Amino acid sequence: MPVPEELTQNAKRLSFMEAALRRLGPVDRELLTRFYVSEESQDQICREMGITDTQFRLIKSGAMAKIAGSPRKTVSRKPPETSSTSALVDVDRIIPIVAHAVAVFGDERRASHWLSSPLPLLGNRSPVQILTQGGDVDEIDHILTRIEHNIPS
Repeated sequence: MPVPEELTQNAKRLSFMEAALRRLGPVDRELLTRFYVSEESQDQICREMGITDTQFRLIKSGAMAKIAGSPRKTVSRKPPETSSTSALVDVDRIIPIVAHAVAVFGDERRASHWLSSPLPLLGNRSPVQILTQGGDVDEIDHILTRIEHNIPS
């Protein structure tokens, strides 16, 4: 019996998440696991870990940058330079944006919907189209940051 594509994709995401969490320090790992896996509230995590809201945001964004492999401001903005590494470069471009979208929208289903929806800010193209066609990753990251902080576009 063939494995449905959705299950295969979920297994890949879980494998990536586990590998990414193993690379983090204990505080980063605890915060991300409690927030994204256990779905504890920010207030509860701050209270129990003895950190402020600002520290929470800094730890969370720093951990996400570590997962992405570089600070959020410099996350892979260049299109692939050679065909032999194109799959790796594409993953390096896409994973931080997908992780940011999941963080902003709270779950993969909502993030996936947003990523696949055409947006007027992107010339009625979806973020996925931009990401897969070598478009401006900064613009997608900027839009997500505005949504994250409730800043109107």
